[in-house]
Amino acid sequence: MPNKEVLSFCALMLLSGPALAQDFALTEGAPAGVMSDLASGGAIDRVRSWSGNVDGQGGPDLIVQVAYATGGNSVNLQHFVYGGSPLRRTHELSLDQAGIAAVRRVGGQVEIIKNVYRSGDRRCCPTGREAVRFSF
Repeated sequence: MPNKEVLSFCALMLLSGPALAQDFALTEGAPAGVMSDLASGGAIDRVRSWSGNVDGQGGPDLIVQVAYATGGNSVNLQHFVYGGSPLRRTHELSLDQAGIAAVRRVGGQVEIIKNVYRSGDRRCCPTGREAVRFSF
């Protein structure tokens, strides 16, 4: 029978995968410089941003979701990465017009949980979730 130290080590190793995931902090809006940059893309309906370490260099970096008004009650969702000091746009993300539910760093990648439609969902309200990962 293994001793307590071996069992403790094994338990730690089993738990370390999810424990190494770092959730990004959600904020409504974005810093003034980012908002100014986003404004060049059109009329902004709303902005959400997630702050964390995108590239493993210590951050802070931002994943930004901007909803540009397109008329009526529709919007065009776009997603960007901002990094550096001062923050500047470094990448555009392709998320197929999906809204972001959560962002976290898992190992060397950024995992974005996006909202997706399931069969029978109303147009307003996707109930599914799908994870996509990016390396920077």
